[in-house]
Amino acid sequence: MEVLARAALTLASFLVVGSLLMLAATKPHSPERTITVISLIGGAVAMAACVALIRLGRRRADPVSKDT
Repeated sequence: MEVLARAALTLASFLVVGSLLMLAATKPHSPERTITVISLIGGAVAMAACVALIRLGRRRADPVSKDT
């Protein structure tokens, strides 16, 4: 599961970086700019979800140590 989340994180990072680079190359108020902004938002949401899944997976994998 963690391997899939890391692969998705890599893909989302690629999407965010590509979108940021395309923001400089597109004209304001053009359809290309709209698609770029939507891709940037989608990539950021996907990154946040992947980070949350990775952290949740690590938390579940760590054994709970009880000092009794």
